Amino acid sequence: MFSNRIIGSGRFLTMPPSAQALYFHLGINADDDGVVEAYQVIKLTDSKPGDLEVLVKKEFVYILNGDLVVVILDWREHNLIRPDRKIDSIYKDLLEEKLPSISLIEAQPRADTGKPSGGRSVDTQMSAQVRLGEVRIDNTGEVETSQGDFFRSQGLSLLSVDAGDGSERTGWALNGKLLSKARLAEYTRKWKRLSGEVAPAKSRSEVEQVISLFKGFNDAYSTWYTGNKTERQACESLLEVRNVSEIKYLVEKAKRVYGNKFAPKVNSPWSLLRKMKDLEEYEATSTSEPVTPASIAHLMPL
Repeated sequence: MFSNRIIGSGRFLTMPPSAQALYFHLGINADDDGVVEAYQVIKLTDSKPGDLEVLVKKEFVYILNGDLVVVILDWREHNLIRPDRKIDSIYKDLLEEKLPSISLIEAQPRADTGKPSGGRSVDTQMSAQVRLGEVRIDNTGEVETSQGDFFRSQGLSLLSVDAGDGSERTGWALNGKLLSKARLAEYTRKWKRLSGEVAPAKSRSEVEQVISLFKGFNDAYSTWYTGNKTERQACESLLEVRNVSEIKYLVEKAKRVYGNKFAPKVNSPWSLLRKMKDLEEYEATSTSEPVTPASIAHLMPL
């Protein structure tokens, strides 16, 4: 039901565990078009406003209306349901109005009865295995190895450790030790090269754009590109897992909480790369505001 290309990506694994959990619950409760009434799920899981905010900012979900009806943006990657088993969402018109470019599976009459599907499908064991598996078949008929399979071939494994606050932190580990953000980015780049999904080289302008975000926050920022290889490479690693807008959002967070008690100390690309997860978790859990449509109205598209 969940594609390893999505939930095994750096973009997903760098989110707080609470935001990851909310994403899974939204996916489990979504209809055949990936639409789900998020308010009920949020209340049942006792999620915080920051959890949904992270999912919206990282473009995992899109809010369709003020009642917190959301669509999971990678739904077609997660689930390829048969057209003759598909039931249109009751929010299909709203979905197509808000996201006119979205690609939806068109429901067709059932192949066995010729009638429209009137309920949830009862798939065969084989079709269920195909939908829930971690592999995809390209247009040449070749089976693609998932990112998770590649990581395991390199000796990596998923490891859950105590986060120290009663929750668990899960990530890729080598020899029983969780990988740092920089090491994870290295393995991701290697997988992209071998799988043919080579990320374009980061241009000097992109790196300098990230460096400029720290202007007025760290006086040494002007020397980082030419005089500090560690900071320059940290910018490149950040750009492997986040776009410039997402990095800007995190740097602004770091500025807001810098000096606060228990807040992660982030004032450079290298410190952001190492403490990105801590920064997100601090922001996501530091608010006690209950989740209501009004409390996250700022996330609604204009």
